[in-house]
Amino acid sequence: MAVVWSSLSVWENCWILDLSSGSGRDCYALNQLVGEKGHVTGIDMTEGQVGAAKKYLDYHMEKYDFQTSSVTFTHGYIEKLAEAGIQNGSYDIVISTCVINLVPDKEQVLQEVYLVLKQGGELHFSDVYASLELPEEIKTHKVFWGECLGGALYWKDLFILAQTIGFFPPCLVTANLITIQNKELERIIGDCCFCFGHISPLQTP
Repeated sequence: MAVVWSSLSVWENCWILDLSSGSGRDCYALNQLVGEKGHVTGIDMTEGQVGAAKKYLDYHMEKYDFQTSSVTFTHGYIEKLAEAGIQNGSYDIVISTCVINLVPDKEQVLQEVYLVLKQGGELHFSDVYASLELPEEIKTHKVFWGECLGGALYWKDLFILAQTIGFFPPCLVTANLITIQNKELERIIGDCCFCFGHISPLQTP
């Protein structure tokens, strides 16, 4: 999470959407940053996680000395934000941390994010990337999929896709190599390398 937030300066009063918010921990931390006049929405596909996150609304409102809660949690899919009630043009920032690689239709996710961002809004995006286009053997391999590698985007494809949708050209800011310590898995991936990377915020015009 420090990777995603490393470019934070002043997010006070911003509206932020957290993709696959899970237990809500990051949403509550972001809530303190944006303040009572800002807003944080967490969306997750698991109803149990949404329910668990909501249990701490009152606790954090009191902890931050807010008169009203400025966090909401919504059940839904990140590739179907409109169906979950997320309004177009309503968010300053969208955050995604190692989530989009798990979604088969990555273009649809980025398109949905583009629509819900305000003019000049940003997607702060950290994920697993591949140095080559992945063959089906890797994409469908149970171990690679379970380790968030099977759905890794070829970084060049991501950059082309982002610009096709309408985002300004991104660039890779940080990259940490992911090591494979298994001879059989090394044989399967061949010359492909994986890294966990953070790209510059994808910004709308």
